[in-house]
Formats: sequence, C-alpha cells, structure tokens
Amino acid sequence: MRKTNYLKVLSNPLFYLILFFSNCIFAQNIISLNGVWDFTYKPVLTDSIPDLPLTDEFMAHVTVPAYWDDCRELIENSEIAKKLHRYEGASPVDFSTIEKERQGYRTKPLPYIQGVGYYRKSIRFPSKWKNKSVLLQIGGASQEVWIWLNGKFIGYHFGHSTKFEFPLNDAAIFNSENELVVAVSNLSGYDGGFMLSGYKGRSGGIYRDVELRITGLTHFDNCFLYPDENLETLNWTANISGSDDYKSLAVNWRLIDPLTGNIVKEGEVNPEDSFVKWKTDAVGIKHWSDRVPKLYNVELKLFRGNEPIDSISSVFGLRRLVRKGIDLYLNGEPIYLRGVTDHCYFPQTCTPPVDKNYYVDMIKRLKEVGFNWIRFHTWIPNEEYMQAADETGILLMVEAPGGYGEKEWIEIFETCRVHPSVVLYSGGNELLLDEQKIKWLSGIAGLQKDYVPDGLFNPQEALRGVEYYWRLSDLGNDTTHKPFIHNPERLKSLQEFSDVFGQYGWGHLSYFAERGDSKMLDERMVVYERPCLSHEVGIKGNYINLDHESRMQYTRVGTERFKSARNLLEQNGLIENASLYYNNSCRWLSVLRKQILENVRRSKYYRGYDFLGGHDHNHIGGGYEAGVLNEFFELKPGDSVDDLLKINGETVLLLDGNKKHNLKTGEEFSSPVLLSHWGNKTVKNGRVEWMLIMDNNSVLTRGAFKINDMPAGKLEEIGRIEFTVPVIDKAEKVNLFVRLNSDNYAVSNDWDYWIFPDEKPIMKTVCADDSLSAMLAGKFRVNHLYDNPNDIKIVSKLDTGIIGFIENGGTTVLLGNSGFPTHSLQYNMGLAGRTHGNLATVINNHPVTNSIPNDGWCSSQFRELFTGASTIVFNDLDIPFKPIIEVVSSYKFIIRQSCLFELSVGKGRLIICTLNFKNDDPASDYLLGSILNYAGNRLLYKSAPVISGEELSRYFVAGDDQEVNSAEEIDKDARNENKRGNIREQIKHRGK
Repeated sequence: MRKTNYLKVLSNPLFYLILFFSNCIFAQNIISLNGVWDFTYKPVLTDSIPDLPLTDEFMAHVTVPAYWDDCRELIENSEIAKKLHRYEGASPVDFSTIEKERQGYRTKPLPYIQGVGYYRKSIRFPSKWKNKSVLLQIGGASQEVWIWLNGKFIGYHFGHSTKFEFPLNDAAIFNSENELVVAVSNLSGYDGGFMLSGYKGRSGGIYRDVELRITGLTHFDNCFLYPDENLETLNWTANISGSDDYKSLAVNWRLIDPLTGNIVKEGEVNPEDSFVKWKTDAVGIKHWSDRVPKLYNVELKLFRGNEPIDSISSVFGLRRLVRKGIDLYLNGEPIYLRGVTDHCYFPQTCTPPVDKNYYVDMIKRLKEVGFNWIRFHTWIPNEEYMQAADETGILLMVEAPGGYGEKEWIEIFETCRVHPSVVLYSGGNELLLDEQKIKWLSGIAGLQKDYVPDGLFNPQEALRGVEYYWRLSDLGNDTTHKPFIHNPERLKSLQEFSDVFGQYGWGHLSYFAERGDSKMLDERMVVYERPCLSHEVGIKGNYINLDHESRMQYTRVGTERFKSARNLLEQNGLIENASLYYNNSCRWLSVLRKQILENVRRSKYYRGYDFLGGHDHNHIGGGYEAGVLNEFFELKPGDSVDDLLKINGETVLLLDGNKKHNLKTGEEFSSPVLLSHWGNKTVKNGRVEWMLIMDNNSVLTRGAFKINDMPAGKLEEIGRIEFTVPVIDKAEKVNLFVRLNSDNYAVSNDWDYWIFPDEKPIMKTVCADDSLSAMLAGKFRVNHLYDNPNDIKIVSKLDTGIIGFIENGGTTVLLGNSGFPTHSLQYNMGLAGRTHGNLATVINNHPVTNSIPNDGWCSSQFRELFTGASTIVFNDLDIPFKPIIEVVSSYKFIIRQSCLFELSVGKGRLIICTLNFKNDDPASDYLLGSILNYAGNRLLYKSAPVISGEELSRYFVAGDDQEVNSAEEIDKDARNENKRGNIREQIKHRGK
C-alpha cells in the first residue's frame, strides 16, 4: 500500500472535513467512569482469585476515586457495615505508655478497613465500538486488583504505585449493557514503602481515575520523547498494538507550545513494526529547568491511509541531567540539588490528595525557601504530584518500595519517564547492600537505561554494607580501614552502574551534627568518584505546637497526639510553658540547621542533599517535627525566607566552620570566606564587605575585599576576614554580617558571636574544695574550704558539714550534681520522632543569666558549657521545679531538668550549676563570675524553693561523686551504634 504523503493530505480540502470528524473521535476516546459505583465487601480473601459476588450482594455504594475509608458514611450506612473488618492493631496515640526514655514509639495506623472490596458498574458498549479497542485504565489502586467483564475474568494486577490497563474486547457484548466488576484487596501483607505506612496504613481502594479508552483495534500503547546529552537531537518512540500490517500505518506527530498554540515542530513517520522510533532536531525548543519550567504538548495521531484510528498525547520538557565525574549538569549547566525528603504524609487528607493545585502550592512554598528537588522516600508520587512538579519546576527522585520486582519497576519507569521533573531513580532506602543485592540492583539499573535513557540511577539511599553498618558483619569480608572502614569491592561494583550515590555522611550531618566536620568528610569521600547527595541531613526535631490541634479536629488523622502531649504536660505541671517550649525549640533547630547545611556546602564532594525534612512528617513516631516548614507548609518561629535562602540558595557565603562562637576582647579573629556558587552565571567584578554589628546596629569593625571572577559550579575560598576583637565593657551578642555584591549577584550571610570582657569578680577570695582549686586559681585567691567559716563555699559535692553550714545561713555554690538524679547533657538537639533527647532550653529572668546576652534560650554561646555536662532531674525530687536554666526534654517522655537553679536551705542559700566550665571558653569564665558575684551579694537574691537540710541530705551520698556519661563515653557509644546514632543517655538515681 502506498505510504501516506502528509503534505498532500494537508493540501486536500477533504482533509479538513475528515479532520473535523477525526477530532471528534479523538476528543471522545476517553470516557470517565468516575462517580458512584455499586459496592460490596468481604473481610477475607479465600483464594488467589476471589469469587464474584452475587448480584444482590451489592448493597452499598462508594465513589471513585476514593479510598474506602474516605467513603465511610456511604459504607457504614449500608447493610454491609456489620461485615466490615478494621485493622486490629490500631490504637490512639498515647505517650503515657512509654515507660523509659529510650523506648521507641511507633505510630500505629488508624483502624482502616481491611478486606476485599468489589466495585460494580454497568456500561453500555455501543455497536460502533465493535471494531474498536476498549481499554480499561485504572490510575491507581491499593494493592491487588482483579477484573471481570460479564463474569469473564480479565486479569490481575499487583502494586499500588502506578496506573495500569486491561483490554475488554474479548468479553464485551456490544449494543448492550455490560457488567464490569473490579475487586481490590489490601490483604496482601506487603507493606513496603511510606505509601503504606503511618496513619493511613494499607488503606484500600481505587484512589485515582477509572477510564475507558476507546481506540481503533490498532492503537498506541505509549509514547516517549527524550533528548540526547547535548540537547540537540530528540529521540521519539511509540509502541503500537493490534496490527499485522504496520507498513500501512502513518504516525503524524507534532510539538505544540501550549502558551501560544503554535506548532513548534511536526512531521510524519511510517512504522516498520510495532516499535516506532525516529529522530528530529531540537532547534527552536526552549529548555525546561527548575528555574524556567518550559513545557510543550506532544501529540501523536495514528492513520491508516486517510483514516484516523488513534491518538496519544503527553507533555515534554527539553532537559537532561548528566553526570561528569563528581559533578551534575542540568542542560549543560552545573547544578546543586537542594532537596527535601517526602515521606507521604498529608495531615488533612491522610492519603495523598488527587488535587494538582495542592501540590502546586506545596512545591511553590518549598521553592520559596530554596529547595529545587524532592526525594520520595520509598514511594512513587501520583500523577497530580508529578504534573505539579513539571509545571512549577522542581526536580524529582522517585524511590521504589522495598520488595518490588522487575514488573513493578518497568511500570515505574513507563509512568515517570514522561514527566520532565523526574530525573533520578533510586533503588530503595538503607537496605543491606551485599553481593546478591548489588547484582539485583545492577539489573534494575540496566532496565532503567533501557526504558529511561535520560534518567540517572542511584542504587540506594545510604549505602549500608558498603560505607557503614548496623552490625560489623554488614560490611562483609573485603573491608579496609582507609580512609574509613568500608567495603571497597562492593563500592567498585556499585560504581559500574550507578550515576549518583545517596551518601550517609556517618551521621555528622544528622545524628551527630554538633560534631560535623567538612574536612573529615572530604578526607573520606574521595573514594566515591560519583556525585554524592547527602542522605537525610538534619533529622533534628522541635517541640510540638499544641495550637495546631484545632486544625486537625475534623480530619481522619485526628487530634490524639496533641491530646496525649497536653495530658503529659498537665501532669508534670508544665502546660503553661508549651508555647514557650515550641518557640525556643524552633529557634534552636534553626541554629543547628544552619550549621548542618553550611557543613554540607563546605564539603567539596557533595553535589546535593535531601533535608529531612522539608516539612514535618508527624505520622512517624507520634510526631516527627524535623521540617524547615511545619506540617501545613508554614514557616516556623524565628525563620524567614531571607534567612533560609542564605543557607539554602543556589549561591551561599560560608566561613571555615569553626564552632567557636565565644570571643574574648583583644583576641585575634581570622576566618576564610568561601563561596559555594551554583548559579547559572559567572560572578563578575565581585566585592565582599563585612561588618561586626552589635544589637543596637552600631558597627564595631568592618572591612572589604575584591574577589576574582568565579564561574558557576565551584566551591572556593574567596578571601579572609581578620580583626582584633574589640574591647567592650560588658558581654555582648554581635553579628558578623558578610555581603557579596557583583555585577550580577548579591548574596549575604551572617553569624552570631558573643564577646566577653574579663569578668571582674566582686569577691577576691573564695573557699573551695581541692577539686575546684585549679579552675578558680586564675581569678581568685583560693583558700581551703574551712579556712574561714563565714566565707562563701564553692564545692563539687555536698556533705553533712556543708549542709549544716548552709542551714546556719551560709551560701554555697555547688558545681556538680553530688548524687542528685542526673541526665547527661550535650549541645545536641534531640532527633525527630524519638522519645529521648532534648528539644529546647529556657533561660529564665535572673541576675546570674541577665549578665550574659541571651534571647531566653541557650544558643551557641552555651555550646562548650553544655558539652560533657549534665542536668539534675526533678521528676522524683520533692523539690519545687523553679529552674534558672531549664533543659526541655521530648514531649513524649517528659523529664523536668535544670542545669542551673537555687534552693533556700534553712537560713542559707544553695546555688547549683552542673554545666561544664572550661578554662579556654570565655563564656565559662563569665558565667562562673556571674554566679559567684550573685552568691556574694545577698541584696540580689531571688526567691527560691525552700528545702530543709534533712530533705537535702536524702539526695546525695556523702563522699561519692555522681557519675555521668563523659564526652569520651558518648563518642564511644556513637561509634558502636554507628548509623543509628542513639547516644545512650541514662537517668541515674543514687542515694535514694
């Protein structure tokens, strides 16, 4: 048969009449089956293929698309309500069940409906469909699906992540009503990935559109368009089914600009077989990127002669993410992936919404604070999510749930590859990468290159068994200790098929962020030889915001976690502090987030990170408040868009990472200034200006320097800031503000420091015990503890003599815990979701702390004072809790604790401080001087809880120091627990 000449067809007037009718056909080839369906239900699955229900068993209705639990009113008001079986492991969030601090707490799913749901709909198949292909398309169902038409079994599908379709022709009765039955089961027991966890559990149902696609018997199965690495050539592919004479067919194609309606490119190809492929140039097509998400419509029409028989359409964005060495390039320009981890948590809908606008708004908020990619933690986003990403311009990495086979992987590839936003595919999360698993992933990587040639492959997020371990045996036998303990043979195998690595960072950017060291990271990461995307940086958690309870009142998720937290706070007499704890917690989180992200940006081997999280994911552990934004995608207290962009933007100014934030007047300050530049232009004619600014906006000192032109995709030292710390009369908080101005960039960053002058103590002579004499000798004349019975005494432990001295009107400063129940203390915020760890601090109004610059909580000026220190725990003390400095535990397991407080004992005063005073820390000297000045001036004394000497004696063991975890012990625990990062802290009760 003669091939169709596309240009001659266009010149024939009859073509336009044909085109009119063909467009009508094309416009009507998708028939929605959404709406109300007949429904029935069985609680169990008795065979691999369930039995069809009888007609009179369909006694309920449900809507499609919707999960069963979103149709509860319809189901529960029907006659099948009494048959319903719900998940039996459900229980309300109740933190009072936590018996010990380090007990894990797992959010249990809500009592979702379990069983097999049967959907029935009557569909009339007109006679004109007899010579057509009728395809049933289901956009998504969880988890297993069986389909019948007119009682004939059509097929089975397993998987909850992607759309699927089945042909109905063989069972259809034309010019008649046809009974379609779809059975959906969530009883498989498969629970891989976050789509099937948290509050929603394995919620069942048809959760996306159901449609009939009517085509010719010969029809398109799919089409795919992708560019080569140079973005100069477009590779087109289409799969055609249902023909034995492909050469009689013609595929007309065109690329349309949706904004103007103009046809950008068009043409015709003639198939040789069912798989059609051709190439065109990309001239005149604009690039798609996270900055400018330019989209085009792709339209393919299938003709036999002049007869149109099918069409298919999709969107296209001209983009290509490629790896070169350890760098990533998007459309030929270097890119740094600043990402978030998405755990499939939707507080107000529980299950993923099917409203594209919801995702558009969400992505816009993430982009507003600097993020440009999303990692989906073991789940595949729905079509609406990916469409929103295409349109708003954010890059995506999809990640298969554990246990998925090749069939499910192929469905993922075919579903996601038509979305320009999807550029990365991950093999899973934190599974053990032994030789067998690596071989499996190699096969999946090969499939990915076959199905998605323009995608990149990440074998797994965090390479357990290669770069770290939960048990040492995880690493196998072929290990080396240089430059760190790892398995080089497994790493080499991964390098053969991997484009990027989701690299763990040994917890220095998450679990142990307080000790993060970019220089150490660089020394170790030289072995990877691939772009590294730092895995789940952050993971620090803030306090619960009880104000959100009202916003969750009428949702499926509900308010149980808020009620439980509120009850615990009330039982501990702390409910009035809840708002303060939340606000101070968010501010502490902001400080640590800045440190973490700047550490990532200082490392020369990272090319991105996924921050955990972009927003709070509170379906984990009864609350997982790790987000930059809260669960409603709102900024948290103390954060602003400008401040977040300073650390999360394309181009970021950095200092050298020295954690010392306490400065002494007269000392020399010196720090390199680095620029992490991932914009799309060279920095031209740059000048850096810096200022040291006090809280009243007065400038203590300033400077400036010019920098060389700097191309994009670089991390370089651009200059140095040096000054002598100014002499001031009292301790001050200052801000080091640095700004880069150039012909084409203006970026800034700033860091808080605290300047301390020499504290001039009121007392010249003190009486101290031997263990404290060396620490005090530099500032005071130190006498033996009992040389002068009337002097203030400074002790490291209590005994009956000291208690008697206090009872008789003396003042004693206890620098230690002396047998009180204690808790170890570090300047390390608790991990999100855990029941242990500290989430906030509070500095109350007091003469001691008023002399030290603070905003009502302990920022970095307390870093050294906290490190290796302890708190005293009041939970079992019969002493009123009135701390000067309070350390706030998790709201899930409340520990009332303080590192600085005072007591009235008899006629005297006892001031207790458990912080770690260090001779080389200016804040330590200043705080100690403030404590002693207060102790020596009775006119300043504040009211304090009253306790008798007899009661006080119960809380210590004479002559026996309380042991707390030292910094060395904590480091040892951290190394032993490796990835898990659970630094063991225990509350010790002694002398009880």
